[in-house]
Amino acid sequence: MTVSAVFGAEYSYLDFEQISDPESGLGIISGGSGGDDVYATRERQSYYTEFAIELPHEVEVSAALRYDGYELEGDTGESISTSEFSDTVPKLGISWRPTESLLLRASWGEAFRTPTMSEMFATISYGFPSAYDTYYCDTLDNPGSDDSYCSSGQQHLTYYGGNPDLSPENSESLTLGVVYDVTDDLSLEVSYYQYDYENKIEDIDVDDLIAADLDGTSSSIVRDSDGKITSITSGYTNYSEVKTNGFDITANYDLATEIGDFGVNLEYSHVFSYEEEGTEWAGELFYPDNRANLTVDWTDGDKWTASWRTLFIGANGETYYDYYDYADNYFKHNVTVSYHVNDNVKVSAGIANITDEFEEYAPREWRGYDDSLYDPLGRTMSFNVQASF
Repeated sequence: MTVSAVFGAEYSYLDFEQISDPESGLGIISGGSGGDDVYATRERQSYYTEFAIELPHEVEVSAALRYDGYELEGDTGESISTSEFSDTVPKLGISWRPTESLLLRASWGEAFRTPTMSEMFATISYGFPSAYDTYYCDTLDNPGSDDSYCSSGQQHLTYYGGNPDLSPENSESLTLGVVYDVTDDLSLEVSYYQYDYENKIEDIDVDDLIAADLDGTSSSIVRDSDGKITSITSGYTNYSEVKTNGFDITANYDLATEIGDFGVNLEYSHVFSYEEEGTEWAGELFYPDNRANLTVDWTDGDKWTASWRTLFIGANGETYYDYYDYADNYFKHNVTVSYHVNDNVKVSAGIANITDEFEEYAPREWRGYDDSLYDPLGRTMSFNVQASF
């Protein structure tokens, strides 16, 4: 039996300023959204230890413990706010290699994340996001009498800023995995994960705030006497609970041939559940439950290399946003070819999104797509020369 250990301590002090130009801060720049200035300091003390124990029969056990303490102070533009956070979190792990080609592993742990200085202390900015007002249009039954307002393209004045009342984010995780080297050229890995968050910090978007305003009395939404939205206050908040679980599969295969060496990598991820505040989002619009990447590489072992990569995002539905269209399965194909002129110069050319795929499920909005998930550029070509000296 072999035992190894690590002990450590850290200290840091950060004085952070993010300053907009005066005109933007006053909101007098056409197309601007005001300032999002941050004036804050953060002091951190950390202490940690980790043990690893190698047992007979290729078993290894690990245990870790970490303490973090934070002191934050910031100017929100209205007052000086201070906060202190601290927590001690553990982590346990075990792995077993019953054969040279098979590895079984499991880990459990807790985590602690303090809010960032921007999340807590950013000054007020504003924007005009588009959203459908379910309370005025559906609950009050006004869509026929006000078609221009009752549209997913209707814009609403929305104020954004930090939240000095945020609490730390805590989580508990469990992972189980199997790694199997089937042959010298083929390896497989399957992992199951489960994450439970408490006080998860999220930037709440306008759609969620409106959807939660069932009776028109939300403290985040100001309405006129008719029930129409006049302004919304958005930003960061602590969700009481978020739970998610799923599995990941990775496969790697190498193939040597007379025309060169090929490498194939497949990554697939499936989300069983993503539950936020008691609402199940897995598979819903903006939350696809199936994603995958397939990459095929080739090299001639000398001058030439090439790569083909396919990105897949599974269909996501319309249960909660029935005024959007359904997002279908999405495939994006990229290809790159490179030539090494010599040891110092490499020339590359590529095409991204070869089939010019575009996923539009909100055609009434000015964008009509989610640019955090899908490629907004369509088919693009690139040429690159890389030289080293």
